[in-house]
Amino acid sequence: MKKYLILILSIINFSSFAQKDTLDYTINRWTVDEYQNKIYTPIDTNLDGFQIYIPIYFRDFSQAYNGNAGQAYQNNYYLNRKEHSFYFFKPYYDYLFLDENAKFYNTKQQYTKLHYYTNFTKKNNLQNVDLMHNQNITPFLNIGFQYRLLGADGEYKAQKSSNHFFRAFAAYDYKNYEAHLVYNYNKFNSYLNGGVTSDTLLDNPNTNNPDTKTIPVYLDNSKNSILGRNLNLKHNYKFYSKTVIDSLDTTNITKARAIFKIGHNLDWNYNKRLYSNEGSSGFYKESFIDTSALSGGLVTDSTGYTNFSNTFFITFLDDSINNSLPEISIAYTNTQEFFHSYNNTKNYTQHIAKLLLRNPIYNKWYWDFGAEYTFAGGNKGDFNLNGTILKFFGRNKQHHIRFQPSFSQTSPNIFTQSYSSHFYKWDKTFDKFALTTFDFAYHHDKLKLEVGVKQAYLDNYVYFASKQDSVHNGSQVSYETIAGYPFQETSTFGILSFYLNHRLDWGPFHMKNSVTYQKISNDSTLHIPEITYYNSTYFQMHFFKHVLMVQVGFDLRYNSAYLIDGFMPATGLYYNQYQKEFGDYPYFDFFINMKLKRARIFLKMDHINKGLNGNQYYTVLNHPMNPRVFRFGLSWIFWN
Repeated sequence: MKKYLILILSIINFSSFAQKDTLDYTINRWTVDEYQNKIYTPIDTNLDGFQIYIPIYFRDFSQAYNGNAGQAYQNNYYLNRKEHSFYFFKPYYDYLFLDENAKFYNTKQQYTKLHYYTNFTKKNNLQNVDLMHNQNITPFLNIGFQYRLLGADGEYKAQKSSNHFFRAFAAYDYKNYEAHLVYNYNKFNSYLNGGVTSDTLLDNPNTNNPDTKTIPVYLDNSKNSILGRNLNLKHNYKFYSKTVIDSLDTTNITKARAIFKIGHNLDWNYNKRLYSNEGSSGFYKESFIDTSALSGGLVTDSTGYTNFSNTFFITFLDDSINNSLPEISIAYTNTQEFFHSYNNTKNYTQHIAKLLLRNPIYNKWYWDFGAEYTFAGGNKGDFNLNGTILKFFGRNKQHHIRFQPSFSQTSPNIFTQSYSSHFYKWDKTFDKFALTTFDFAYHHDKLKLEVGVKQAYLDNYVYFASKQDSVHNGSQVSYETIAGYPFQETSTFGILSFYLNHRLDWGPFHMKNSVTYQKISNDSTLHIPEITYYNSTYFQMHFFKHVLMVQVGFDLRYNSAYLIDGFMPATGLYYNQYQKEFGDYPYFDFFINMKLKRARIFLKMDHINKGLNGNQYYTVLNHPMNPRVFRFGLSWIFWN
């Protein structure tokens, strides 16, 4: 891979150094929400956070994951966890190319971005390539693609991952008509080793640096493959009227203003998971299809989910001169869903009504209110109510307070209620899950400060844990504790959390701090750390008349000790365990970031403090984090 990267950079040639150092300001980039409002985002060319190369850390700073890039993870901050309609994508959400995170462009010149990350040793062999290109075919039509490879051999046995992501996109905007089209492809291939057989094996008394490849694991040939395809089309047509904005004597000055738009969203998803296991007898306790699976015979399980939905909406826009009136959107969604696991197939149709009231910023106030109700179909009675209130202060709206309440009642995912495979089978009937949240925050731009508090109440929460059950193997019956089965907590419990984000810039010295505190009233059902903390501290320097920028610093991640979750390879899901606490362990990473014109480079030593605080560096049961590893990264933007 490295030789091909060098060849690509050589072909692209050194002419980029003769280009202007800054991007043309005529480039626009945006995402599109459900009601086809554009949300503009700037092009990221700065160095801040460039050393963070694993996508799960782009959105949140504290994660529990299986120790290898591209494998399953779980957000330590519960209220920021994301759901996916294909339940087995839930532990991979922040890796995914989705229509909701697709970015669209309009630019006068071709725009290409290349990222490449790796390490300096072949043992782990991290390969992370991200290539994006787009260009305008006409002033009104832009097309592009993005490809990402994320894989690594892993520091431990049978841990290899090789994941591929592809996206093709197009944006068209001319006169009254606007359209956005995106195709997403996500493919995960990985070995799931079930973890190391003992969490004390890293504390080898015979050597300070044991060969991690020699540490025994539970499963040597357990493979996980998840495929997701998504096609999404959003398009709308606007209707205009002429509004008088000024008068000169007997002449009226008018301006065309959109008064309403009608739109359509089409969404198609195909998802499939294949799991195979061979050898390593004794890890699984039950077999529901083929008893040879318990003795190490080759077995394969398949699970799938397909949906096709159409949404039609009308939005009444604010055509007043001072933008003082709210926008009103009314929508209807029809969804066809198809589920299957071994010898188990279900089909559902959902009919959903939606409403959105949104008032753009007027007189330093902003508010919105959304409602969604499933009035027919398999999830009849599901609803979601949410709102936002923002109050701005200061001449330039430099600080504001935000209040966001929400209340939802949703049917648990079908796979938590009905599932069938070689090693796991269940058929449950769960009540609707109710979630109420209140989020209050204060944000100050000049102070670079955000502080807030969240209160959540959970009712009928579904979780995975262990069951005590009879185990059937032919004519023999025994009793075992088997991990990884779904349960529902019928009592209501709460989560109170406080969070703070702050950035300090003092000359060449820079420091970013993020901390969260979570207190849960029922810690037997949901296990989360009370304290999570992230710090990034660096010195920033300029050389050669500001041509070269250099940052030298460290990242620190920490969470308090708690009962970390286990991971079940057969289902690919996390579950509660009640025996072992881990945490209270700091992870230090040292980095050097450099920027030369449009090229950015980082050198990074992950987990530089390995061994200084013991070797119990686990965030998932029996899945240790990587030891000390030296990484390298390169990013280059081409603007021709």
